[in-house]
Parts: sequence; structure tokens; C-alpha cells
Amino acid sequence: FKQKTAYEIMPSLVGSEMCIRDRRGRGDAALYLSRDETLFLKILHRRGGEILKRSNTYRPFRKPISMDPRLARACVNLLRIPLGEVFLDPFCGTGGIAIEAALLGYRTFIADADPEMVQGALLNFHSLSLNPNFHVVSEVRDLPCYLPERAYGLATDLPYGRSSRTFGNPVDDLLSNLDGLVKSGGKALLVLHQEETVEKIEAQHKVLKRYEERVHRSLLRRFILLSPD
Repeated sequence: FKQKTAYEIMPSLVGSEMCIRDRRGRGDAALYLSRDETLFLKILHRRGGEILKRSNTYRPFRKPISMDPRLARACVNLLRIPLGEVFLDPFCGTGGIAIEAALLGYRTFIADADPEMVQGALLNFHSLSLNPNFHVVSEVRDLPCYLPERAYGLATDLPYGRSSRTFGNPVDDLLSNLDGLVKSGGKALLVLHQEETVEKIEAQHKVLKRYEERVHRSLLRRFILLSPD
């Protein structure tokens, strides 16, 4: 994120913790922004970049579509999930976003329509001595029937430009089932790659924040934070 974008994001980080790394790679730190906008800094690691060790390169199960762990951590932080609540990724892929949620102490549910992705995500969890609290192979439209409880926060990188076992339209299926996935008062953070998809979401739900990241010339990631209520 550029500096201007960071200032825009800051109000949404009140009451949450964010992992950062300095440019020279000297260490990791946790930032906590209190409700009176006091910023606290706690040094986690003075050398190396532990968060970068969770990058796609070092995972036992890898796919080229995997998100940078620093970006995955930011997605979870933007949801501002209370400790003890449930995080859900219904298109978990290799598990990158869900792993960051688990490391932050949230109860973590993962799902994907592709059995290979669910098994691969579990492998990545286990490589870090982690376990999701719930996992299932399921299309998103059937997922409410399997969940032990609805999540407070949902974050997912929706399928696009890759081979997928998802049938139908994953965006439409997710939007039509949000009430069965996210509890009242919760939030969802969707990572999208097509502007027309963003317009569809804005027409159906209250969008709280919107951010963009240029991946390369032909790919723009759009991060949409919305309220299912």
C-alpha cells in the first residue's frame, strides 16, 4: 500500500493488530491502534522476516495464485474480528489468508469446492503446527448447511483466471448466501479482479471500504469490505 492509502486504512484498524516489517528486513513488529487513536508498537522479531517465511515459496503445498502473507494479514486485520470469534474463508485455496487468521488467535473455518485445495491448505497449516477449527469440501452455496456456526468475519480471494471445480458463478453464489455464512454485525472482505463484479456487489450490499492494488499491467486486485446486514 502507498502512504496515502495507509492513512485511509488507519481508521478501520482501530482496535486491531497489524504485523509490519521494516524495509531493511531487520525485524517484525505488531501495531495496535486503540480507540482513542493511540498507537502502540510491540517488537516481535528483531531479525529476519517471520511473516515472509510463510510466503508461497516456502509452503509444502504451492500454487501460483497464492497471496503474499503480508497482504493476507492485512485482509484479516481489516475485518476487526473480536478475539474468540470465527473467521471463514469459503474459497480457501492454499490457505494463506486463513493461516494468518489462525496465527492471530481466531477460530478458523476453511472450505473449498476442490478437495485438492482443502487437503493442500491442511498441509500448509500443519507445516506451521496449526489446525483449522473446521474444514470441509463444499460449494459455497451448500456451505451454510455444514458450518457449525456463522462467522463474524469472512475474507476470501475469489476464483478467477485459474482452473476451479466451482460450478456456476462463485460471486453470485457467495452473495446470495452471505446471511448463512456471516452473522449479524459481522463483515466480509472480498478480493476481486473484475470491475463489473464490484459494481454487482455495490448494488446488493453496503460497501464500507474499497482498496486497489496493481499486481501487473493487466491485473488489478480490488479489496471490498462490506456489511452483509
